[in-house]
Amino acid sequence: MGVAIRSLIPGEDPATGYPADARRWVTVYEELSTINSGFLDRAREQGAPIDEINRLEAEVTRVGERLRFWHARHWELVGVELDVNAGILGHNGRAVALTPREAQLFGFLLAHPNRFFATTTLPSRAWGNPNLAQEQVRTYVGRLRGRLEAAQVPCRLVSQPRQGYALVFD
Repeated sequence: MGVAIRSLIPGEDPATGYPADARRWVTVYEELSTINSGFLDRAREQGAPIDEINRLEAEVTRVGERLRFWHARHWELVGVELDVNAGILGHNGRAVALTPREAQLFGFLLAHPNRFFATTTLPSRAWGNPNLAQEQVRTYVGRLRGRLEAAQVPCRLVSQPRQGYALVFD
């Protein structure tokens, strides 16, 4: 898989065959990405030396690459394929057509499994359009739930009061 050993965290196994392991590494690298981006922003604001900024930028890049790897690995292990442009959701040989908004919503949630997003923030995060009403979000979520069921994707689009929606893999 071409992964430099020095870039791995102890216990990280790129060859894992377990979707739950890949999902955990997505979560780990999402957290590291947030933390390192904060460090980099603070270093820039405080006028840190250029070598420190360069080191932090390199780490942000490395963590981003690992995050992309684990997203792809997780999708591979659960057998999910998504073509956002064509609006096609595939799972183990089944293909289901998605509307552009459904494809964008699924792509966003797929990139952030097990994280809840409020109906007030999903429009800007998933579609780049903060003007969508909460009722529209609920409509797209309901339709996407049906598409996921039709494709027999091993996940659920769950909701929690005051937390929002999350894509949870079985």
